[in-house]
Amino acid sequence: LSKIASKSHPVLLWDIYIYIYSTSIMSSLLQVLLRRRQGGVVASSALLRRRRCAATISSIPQSTTNSSNAETNTNTNTNTTTRPFSSFHSKQCFNKKSNYLKNFHKNINQYQYQYQYHQFANSIRSFSTDNKESDTTNTNIDNDDDLLQLLNSPRESMPFDVLIVGGGPAGLAASIRLKQLCMEKDLDLSVCVVEKGNEIGAHILSGNVFEPRAIEELFPNIDWRTELVENHSSNATPVKSDNFLFLTEESSYSIPNFLLPKELHNDGNYIISLGQLCRWMGAKAEELGVEIYPGFAASEVLYNEDKTAVRGIATRDMGIDKNGKPKETFERGVELRARQTLFAEGARGSCSESLISHFNLRKGKSEQTYGLGIKEVWEIPEEHHQPGLVIHTLGYPLQSSVTEKTFGGTFLYHQEPNLILKLGW
Repeated sequence: LSKIASKSHPVLLWDIYIYIYSTSIMSSLLQVLLRRRQGGVVASSALLRRRRCAATISSIPQSTTNSSNAETNTNTNTNTTTRPFSSFHSKQCFNKKSNYLKNFHKNINQYQYQYQYHQFANSIRSFSTDNKESDTTNTNIDNDDDLLQLLNSPRESMPFDVLIVGGGPAGLAASIRLKQLCMEKDLDLSVCVVEKGNEIGAHILSGNVFEPRAIEELFPNIDWRTELVENHSSNATPVKSDNFLFLTEESSYSIPNFLLPKELHNDGNYIISLGQLCRWMGAKAEELGVEIYPGFAASEVLYNEDKTAVRGIATRDMGIDKNGKPKETFERGVELRARQTLFAEGARGSCSESLISHFNLRKGKSEQTYGLGIKEVWEIPEEHHQPGLVIHTLGYPLQSSVTEKTFGGTFLYHQEPNLILKLGW
């Protein structure tokens, strides 16, 4: 058809292409909308529950033919201790599917994101041993009492040995070290990391000067710089020059390095993208058996009955409209309970602030100081780039003297091949 159209009517060829292209777009959009209408959106509790259910199935002996016999064999086997919720079994069962889940986090819009979650959940339904009803809650609400009852309905819970809130460098390093200790001590502890960003590193915006001592202790036999370039195309540029300036409206004054505290001496440090480093660390953590769940924000801290100890966290309810009422896709959040819970949320995390207030941890302490910054990444011509140059500034325009209470400044880091990481705060 294209050949005929191109010979006789060249304009018709473009009409055909436009028609085919627009038809395929409308068809794809219609499929997404129909899927959403028919099946609803599989929210956090259903997705997590089925992944854990599949992990349970993976611990059943292969010779077992049905779920009742499997349960009997598992309970009567006294020589081997089986942990149906261990991260080892989850890793075995979901190696391929977890990779599939990660691949569609990037460069997709909201409809595609929800639709592919639905596809993923459908692909693992065959692992389920029970015939529960549909995950979509009936939201035919007649009055406020029914609404309140639905919003306060019981949540499903999942057990872990260690739960880490936050997929930044601190949380990932903690999970990696825990798994390394498990291997050294021949233990099998389930370690889970929940991260509110749609992928590890999504909310890590800092380009920074990085001291490598900790990561070299964590990975003594790995060349992290080479792997960072090979896997994430991100360079760790050695610091070659370090300047600290005080700015005025018309000029600048350099502060000699011997007058600066040792924390501002950057000899032996590297200029890196912290977000790319976290993505690399996330892959290393999963290789060790850590369960990482991006896209699930911790919204509530769970305490024991007398409110004296932390039992875990709860994820946010899904499918709430702008008026606070549940939609057709409503799903209660899931409770993640653990023997030990680590909070690695960074500066002013919501759960951390709740803990500080609950246990009155700021009593008798100095007030916390916070800074607000705006970051940019510049790509400049190579002839103007100075790899390894680090510049910090204080002064103008926020302060006219070093004694003023309000202060701020900037930094400029020259990272290879031709990037400048810039921040004003």
